[in-house]
Amino acid sequence: MAGPHPAVAAGRRAIRDLGIAPGARVLLAVSGGQDSLALAICTAFVAERDGLKARAVIIDHQLRPESASEATHAAALLDQIGLAAEIIAVEVPGGSAGRGHGGPEAAARGARRQALIAVAERFGASAILLGHTLDDQAETVLLSLARGSGAGALSGMAPRDGLWLRPFLGLRRSDTAAICAAAGLAPVLDPSNELDGPWRQQDGSPLRRIRVRHEVMPLLAEVLGDQVSVSLARTAQLARSDDDALSERATAAFERANVPNAPADQVWLTLAELVGLHSAIRSRIIHRALTRVMPAGEQVGQVHVQEVDRLVTLRAVHGPIYVPGGVIATKESGMLKVATPQGELRGRC
Repeated sequence: MAGPHPAVAAGRRAIRDLGIAPGARVLLAVSGGQDSLALAICTAFVAERDGLKARAVIIDHQLRPESASEATHAAALLDQIGLAAEIIAVEVPGGSAGRGHGGPEAAARGARRQALIAVAERFGASAILLGHTLDDQAETVLLSLARGSGAGALSGMAPRDGLWLRPFLGLRRSDTAAICAAAGLAPVLDPSNELDGPWRQQDGSPLRRIRVRHEVMPLLAEVLGDQVSVSLARTAQLARSDDDALSERATAAFERANVPNAPADQVWLTLAELVGLHSAIRSRIIHRALTRVMPAGEQVGQVHVQEVDRLVTLRAVHGPIYVPGGVIATKESGMLKVATPQGELRGRC
């Protein structure tokens, strides 16, 4: 008797390799698209045989008139494989134009994650499974390279990030297509993933990730070979290993430099502990300090980290350094002090 298609076997193995205990509850984020549908197909199979309690959540972003019917269609597909599903409608700040840093993709992602976390808490889920593939990882690395990012960003999406698990980062989109075909299920086609889709940048052009997917990656494959996505994903894996090691050292160094009696909304770090560190460690400490006091919705850029690093290492630089989000970094009394304007005033009282 012939076994399952190799892609199906790989998908099931990826779910089992998560090591989820029998009886555990897991949540799946499913759009009905090819990748998340393949994830649902493999998870439903493993859950039935290994005693997992799996449930799917379909997020309706309400950004297109047909989104509600697509969500209903996705739920019907999941019903065919015996997977219970819940449809959650969310409000995306700014609609299809998005609001805040990152545009519509980031706004939709934020709304989606909030809804998924709420359902996971209600369901008692120990994990939320996402259907990102190796090809998604390759695109993420390429976009990070274009931004001039460090090892942290080049490491791409984490296979495990708290509740969030991405078991399919070793599978290609061709694999998820084969899994859906083997199950006899046709995925929901989302026009948002197309060049002429409804989500646009402020200048009206397609989203960068969509252009990378449809224009840049095919060209790279033509010029560099069809394994370019595999190579980019391998870069992410290697960068993550390096970043994990550096971050571990940075955490220990942060605790040594941290001044415990600083006001709750400030971070004070001993300059003597910082100046002798390797720049790779020091930059991570500075990034952590800025992130701790920065208002929600703001992001720390590498240029801001570099400016504060100059404040730390150069005697001629006295500051203050102003960072987006109203964060101020100052150097006084042998300490680097990072605070919002309100926190700085309280610290001087």
